[in-house]
Amino acid sequence: MERPGGTWWEHRRDRELAALVDELALWGHEDLDDPGAGELAALIRRSAREAAGPHPADAVPGTAAHLELAAAAAREADAFRGSFLPQVVRNLTRARNHLRHARATRQADHPG
Repeated sequence: MERPGGTWWEHRRDRELAALVDELALWGHEDLDDPGAGELAALIRRSAREAAGPHPADAVPGTAAHLELAAAAAREADAFRGSFLPQVVRNLTRARNHLRHARATRQADHPG
């Protein structure tokens, strides 16, 4: 008989990864085929650099700052490599929340 404990966390992790993929599609990263947290972190980081544009490191707009935080959270999730799923899910959720905040602040950073 299979114990449902780990299965629930695996499903949560997979849902969070899918939600990150959906959020990244809004940033132009489409057709992602089953990426891991590390791969997503690299894509988010690339979006952060694009969003920062010519701004110096100490004056990054809100969008880029949230993208950087999202990338850091995804990297932290990747560091666990699935060994502690509650922490992986927590970090993936943080990444998704920062992506949502980045999307919300995007208009303020780029009016017009």
